[in-house]
Amino acid sequence: MSAQAESAIMYTPRLCDNETIANKLIYRIRQHQLSPAELDGLQARCRSELRQLQQELDGLLNELRSVLREESDISTHQYEHYERSA
Repeated sequence: MSAQAESAIMYTPRLCDNETIANKLIYRIRQHQLSPAELDGLQARCRSELRQLQQELDGLLNELRSVLREESDISTHQYEHYERSA
């Protein structure tokens, strides 16, 4: 891999966030231009990024569940108040 391409990849915070880098990597993989060591490094980085994305998704889902519980609690309270006043 060229030094310029390698440095661009190294300094990209997430490969999945940079479509240009991702496309270049896909091309290089399909053209068999990466060494086994480079492929191993890329695989390790992709696994790490995947774990980070899974953690972020878990956090967002927990936030969503919390909001939904709060809304449910508010709705239940409002319904109970309506029942008593009717």
